[in-house]
Amino acid sequence: MKNKFWFRKRKVLFSKDLGYGWVPISWQGYLIIFLFLLVNLFGNIYFGFPYAEGSIIKFAIILISSIIIFSMIARYKTKK
Repeated sequence: MKNKFWFRKRKVLFSKDLGYGWVPISWQGYLIIFLFLLVNLFGNIYFGFPYAEGSIIKFAIILISSIIIFSMIARYKTKK
């Protein structure tokens, strides 16, 4: 049977699996994390140093949007 989940939840705080979030368990999960990092790296390079007028706000919009989209995908594709 094909696995329909891409992530698993991290365990409780005081275990080997410290923290809050998701751990990829399939190639799709790793791809989503790679794309998340790529989008944020592009935003940092494109709106990075030296800071132009309004570039920090544009980068913040990209960063917050990518976090929200990643979180929605990860929650939908996580083992319950």
